[in-house]
Amino acid sequence: MVGNTIKRMEEISSIAAERMNSAAHQPNMQYAEILFMTQDEATEFLALRLSLPTQGQERQAARARIDQKIKARQK
Repeated sequence: MVGNTIKRMEEISSIAAERMNSAAHQPNMQYAEILFMTQDEATEFLALRLSLPTQGQERQAARARIDQKIKARQK
């Protein structure tokens, strides 16, 4: 699930990066790819980003895996 989400986010970013690189803009200025996304792309990108687990959720899942390994060793 997470892998597919990240893959799709990378696809959208790649499309936006192509647009950004082909656009005429100020030299030596840095732009965010999201500024070059269509409204639908930006909406999908942000929805995908919000669907990813938070750092706290990842930490909690890792702690649970560690606890399971410890319990398995104690048996």
